[in-house]
Amino acid sequence: MRTEKSYRLQIEHIFIDVVKKSIKHMNLSIRAPDGRVRIAAPLRVSDEMILTFAKSKIEWITSRQGKFVSQPTQDLNYVSGEKISLFGKSYELQVLVHQKAPRVVLNTSEGGIELYIREKSTFEQRESAIFAWQRNELHRLVPALISKWEPIMGVAVNKFGIRRMKTRWGTCNIRTRKIWLNLELAKQPLHCIEYLVVHEMTHLLERLHSARFFGYMDRFLPDWRERKIELNGGKVGLGSLMED
Repeated sequence: MRTEKSYRLQIEHIFIDVVKKSIKHMNLSIRAPDGRVRIAAPLRVSDEMILTFAKSKIEWITSRQGKFVSQPTQDLNYVSGEKISLFGKSYELQVLVHQKAPRVVLNTSEGGIELYIREKSTFEQRESAIFAWQRNELHRLVPALISKWEPIMGVAVNKFGIRRMKTRWGTCNIRTRKIWLNLELAKQPLHCIEYLVVHEMTHLLERLHSARFFGYMDRFLPDWRERKIELNGGKVGLGSLMED
């Protein structure tokens, strides 16, 4: 009986953890917080094929690891000068005191995010204001993506929601035809968000992650694997999440 096999590759200065197990497709991910590289491969794939695949991705790996190095590893305190992400771009936060309800403004001309909040606001209140703003931005973006893909895929989404999830980028309820998306997606590039939306909508055609499912993905979004790798590799703080 064939079981999992684990070992480590070294290509130039880069170490890569390899796990061979009972899966259908090869996946490359870069894990937070230190940029650790991991390849998960089907049992049937030879070590030589894995090595060739890894060598072909060295330039991309180096680029992604460089971004981990440049990003702070400490948690945010939501004070002026920190970096806040929206749709793959990083903006400098400026906290401004006012006596009305909290609000967040994206100042594109200055390349920053302005958080207007009371002087003695708590960490939880500042965080809540940023999360609410990111949720609103996702709510503005996602309907257009769903409307774009519904006629292409021949499916209809009844509803979508956004919530914080620890282990999933998104889920799809087949019975209610509702899609849930992780609030953390607000930090990701637009093409990665589009990939996740298409992934969840594909479950309306095929419930399982089967050959049929991936056949649909190949048809609708031929570069979905590259987008998935970027989404998982670029995730700071929670590591590589999964799609459901």
